[in-house]
Amino acid sequence: MLYLVFNEGYTASGGDALTAPELSTEAIRLARMLHRLVPEDTETAGLLALMLLTDARRPARTGPDGELVPLAEQDRGAGTGR
Repeated sequence: MLYLVFNEGYTASGGDALTAPELSTEAIRLARMLHRLVPEDTETAGLLALMLLTDARRPARTGPDGELVPLAEQDRGAGTGR
């Protein structure tokens, strides 16, 4: 369920906006909370890692007006602090 919420935020299935970052942010927050509750659960840790890795690409995948930037044109350093 958390990944479905995250995915809807990463690529919105409805509306005018390509993404809904608040949904992804909330899914990550909840996954972190779940990971704190069950730190030994590898599936929870893996899900959180997947969401964090995917979300790290968000700054590179959309342009200043919210348009999708093709992968070949994305700035690989965007969002990494480089």
